[in-house]
Amino acid sequence: MGTFFRGIPAVAHVTLLETVRQPVFLATGVIGALLIAAAPEFALFHMGEEIKVVVDLGLSTILTIPSAAAALACSTVISGEIERRTAAAAISKPISREAFVVGRYLGILAGAGIQIACLAAVLLATVRFLRCDGDGRWQMAAWCAACGTGAVLAGVVSSLARRIRSRGPDPAFSFLAAYFAAFGILLLRFRGSDPGWDFRLLAGALSSFCHLWILCAAAVAVSTRAGLVPTFLATAALFLAGHVSGYIVSLAASALPASFRPAAVLLRAIIPDLDLFNVADALATARMDDPVPLPPLVFAGTAAYAALYSAALLLVACALFRERDLA
Repeated sequence: MGTFFRGIPAVAHVTLLETVRQPVFLATGVIGALLIAAAPEFALFHMGEEIKVVVDLGLSTILTIPSAAAALACSTVISGEIERRTAAAAISKPISREAFVVGRYLGILAGAGIQIACLAAVLLATVRFLRCDGDGRWQMAAWCAACGTGAVLAGVVSSLARRIRSRGPDPAFSFLAAYFAAFGILLLRFRGSDPGWDFRLLAGALSSFCHLWILCAAAVAVSTRAGLVPTFLATAALFLAGHVSGYIVSLAASALPASFRPAAVLLRAIIPDLDLFNVADALATARMDDPVPLPPLVFAGTAAYAALYSAALLLVACALFRERDLA
């Protein structure tokens, strides 16, 4: 048991490094940030509802983009390592197979959580930009551009220093550190000014993170037995099925004879209800000028549901990986 808990942090740390260094992590993050930042352009056709459209599109992006990045990371990090026969080398050390699976899961989840935090920062800045008037928008845009440029330069300088001197801080983490430092400066610069920051939007980001608990656990379970492409396709299928499961099962229960309804209820229990974590509509339709906080018990219930379901999937993943031949 002691070896199990000692092995998890080491595997999770290595997995986090591998995840944030992957090109797909940067690519999906940039795509998501651009979609959120460009959301006001899409909202031009919805007069009087610009903020509603931006919040809805932004939270939907935060829900979808990190899910795709996590699915690709699971497919690459776990399935690829098994196919390259490098997983056997890690297991040969004093690390159990269960610790390997759980560590990989936590590392990928941490990487996806960092991406969610990055996108949430862009959404907060975009919504505040829309709530400003006149010169306030120009100031907000100028500060956002300056902070973003500083973060990019930090990553570029770190990358060049690492190439020239073959040592130094990791470029990915240098960029992330500069990114969050720049956002902190942005928060302090406009602290207490009118309009304020709508931190209620962070509830949507937290719900998206809970959504990832289940999706990552399912991807890890599939990746212990399937290759890169089947793992990604299976995770995408679960994403789609989980978001329409309530509608499909209720439709089947009403259309099927009464004798088949227990099967519909069982199917409803097996397929995760991922739409529980989609709070974009609730936050977008709430009054933005008079924020109404969502009940904490709602998030406590969804977080407990995600924790229990992801724990069950991790048990399945450990059982599948225990019997996997790595030779």
